[in-house]
Amino acid sequence: MAEFEYMDDHDGRQGDGHGSRFGKWVNLSGAVVSLALIGGLSVWGYQLLMRDVNGVPVVQAMEGAFRVAPEDPGGMQAPHQGLAVNEIAAEGEAGGPAEEVTLAPAPTGLADEDVPADDLQQLAAEEEEARIAEIAAAEREAEQRAEAEAARQAAEAEVANLMDGEDTSTALVEDAEPEAGIDLSDTEVADEDAAPEADLPDGALATDMAVAQALSSRAESDFEEDLPVPGTGITSPRPEPRPARASVATGGDAAPQEPQVASGTASEVAVDELATGTRLVQLGAFASDEGAREEWARIASRFPDYFDGKRRVVQAAQSGGKTFYRLRAEGFTDLADTRRFCTELLARQTDCIPVELQ
Repeated sequence: MAEFEYMDDHDGRQGDGHGSRFGKWVNLSGAVVSLALIGGLSVWGYQLLMRDVNGVPVVQAMEGAFRVAPEDPGGMQAPHQGLAVNEIAAEGEAGGPAEEVTLAPAPTGLADEDVPADDLQQLAAEEEEARIAEIAAAEREAEQRAEAEAARQAAEAEVANLMDGEDTSTALVEDAEPEAGIDLSDTEVADEDAAPEADLPDGALATDMAVAQALSSRAESDFEEDLPVPGTGITSPRPEPRPARASVATGGDAAPQEPQVASGTASEVAVDELATGTRLVQLGAFASDEGAREEWARIASRFPDYFDGKRRVVQAAQSGGKTFYRLRAEGFTDLADTRRFCTELLARQTDCIPVELQ
């Protein structure tokens, strides 16, 4: 094995030229790069910190709409759009008053095949009862129309018979005591200066004779009874009670009281102011003029439309030595007008006869 020998004068330096200079430049370049990197990082960190402090956003939004809805998106429309209740979920609060309010649709019920059998039977029974009730109501309405038409035809026939001088109805004679009037109608005007019953003029009718008999019988008896119509022997039915009438002043012992008349009563016209041949309708005969005026107020209040524009006529007449008062209405154009007027009143159970002033 060989042995190496070392010299004592060897100082350990070999090739001091190019190698030492290259290493020096490498070290210098690394130091410069390190310093540049440290400086760049410091500047970048400072700028980033100052940008956050100044409020400049890191990410800037793009200009324009992010998404644009197409004009015709297609597909199916979702139900219940535009409802006011949806504004609470969309905007967080209720909207203002709407110009048009649309109610929610009615709940959908069960189909006929889904309803229980008991409910179906009950529903069928209710429908049958409703149908029977409708039929009964229609029958009652038809009967009422038929009765009204029959009453109208009977009234027209009665008016026609009375105008021909044939009184087919039984005259209704009320008690002639001081508190009650005589509600009778005649078809002609009797002579105001008529003599007692035995000397009645030809123009006086049986109704005026009945008035005289009723007045004379009340003076002789204190009890009340229904008076028969003269010449028939038939007792007339008692009519509906009327308001009490003022008593007849006899011999000036008591002053007549003012009758209680309804507001809006038509004006009164004297018989002397009417021309001969004036068309009138007679509504009754009474023991006093106050009773006649009260009866006018009662009838006019029942039929205000019919008495609009009509004037009251209270005519004094004598029969059987007694004075009574005829209640008549004026304001008709011709005979047909008076017939129509009386037809309406007779259909409503109110006495009325067309007459002509003579």
